[in-house]
Amino acid sequence: MNISKFVSNKFYGQKDIKKFEDCSKLISMGAVGSSSHNYSKHPKANLSQYDKCDVVGISINGNRKNRVSIESFVDELNLAIDS
Repeated sequence: MNISKFVSNKFYGQKDIKKFEDCSKLISMGAVGSSSHNYSKHPKANLSQYDKCDVVGISINGNRKNRVSIESFVDELNLAIDS
């Protein structure tokens, strides 16, 4: 999965590009302005449909003001796990 056009933070962006390159789908949520928020705009992010062959990357923002908590996407994670 190519996320390079969604990368805004050059420091972490290169790491994330490498981290998600073998993923077929992505679960990503984050505070507005965070990398995770940008990644959530990818066409293969948060689709709520997963196949047993999917490799699913996960991105959540770190310790920042207005961060999105893990509880916000437990349902999406469970859909991926159940597949």
